[in-house]
Amino acid sequence: MKIIKKLFFVVINIILLSSTVFAVPENNINTKTENALVADFIIIPSSHIPLTITFMDKSTGSPTSWFWNFGDKSTSKVQNPIHAYATEGKYTVKLTVKNAAHINTKTIILSL
Repeated sequence: MKIIKKLFFVVINIILLSSTVFAVPENNINTKTENALVADFIIIPSSHIPLTITFMDKSTGSPTSWFWNFGDKSTSKVQNPIHAYATEGKYTVKLTVKNAAHINTKTIILSL
């Protein structure tokens, strides 16, 4: 029951964060133009401890490289990584995408 309760709070936090993040993405540097490079992602939590999260890239503008910072000193260059957090806490998660002409970053606070 403890795992389900924690998962419930993680999902609620993600929903609240995503509505805030999607409403006014303050760190998306590009202006809204056709085919602009915009970093974006969704989070899919698991029900296991340590909490494993699938990060799914939803960026637009044809990115060619991805750099994830999970906020716990771990990083990845995979487009859709899976990451396990060992402890509860707040983590600043960043996705930076690049193509030949542009770079863009999206940042969220993940509460576990």
